Amino acid sequence: MNQTELMDILQQGYQVALKRAALEAFEGRYEAQELAAIVINQQETLAEALELIQQ
Repeated sequence: MNQTELMDILQQGYQVALKRAALEAFEGRYEAQELAAIVINQQETLAEALELIQQ
């Protein structure tokens, strides 16, 4: 897989993770969008994940 394909997969997984976390974190008090706002920098998180995968 090339870097673009990996990033697409990570972005999709990130959205799924937010939805699951919204159900589990803080007893479901937050929606996925609210959790996304709490994350300081989604792009930085995804870039770090991509870097770790490529190592």
